[in-house]
Amino acid sequence: MNSLFIGVIQLLLFMFASRRINDNANKKLSKSKQAELVEVFSKTRIYTLGVIIALLAMLFFLLQFGKIERSLTIIIYGVVIFTFLLVSSLLSYRKLKAFDFPHSYIKSFLIATALRVVGLAIFIFVVMYT
Repeated sequence: MNSLFIGVIQLLLFMFASRRINDNANKKLSKSKQAELVEVFSKTRIYTLGVIIALLAMLFFLLQFGKIERSLTIIIYGVVIFTFLLVSSLLSYRKLKAFDFPHSYIKSFLIATALRVVGLAIFIFVVMYT
């Protein structure tokens, strides 16, 4: 089996687990906080998803058809996506604090973010070293 395929599958599993944690935390919010959450992050979510899909497509294209060495491509991709993930997470964390979301919700957000980062790190490791 192709290492890229294995990496993508495990990345999707980590993303799914992260999403479940966020969904469970959302259910514990009051209706007003749920509405506020949607309002505060509606534009950000679409933007973030689009960027991640574009970056994954770019990585796949470069690995399959690019002229750059595979390991260099993965390192550059890793740095770009980690930077994007950390910056977007930091901005989201600041928004949650600024809009006075409950500590338990922010904690779930941080755990979900950590899962995404770990999933991404494993993905890069699997693709790079197999």
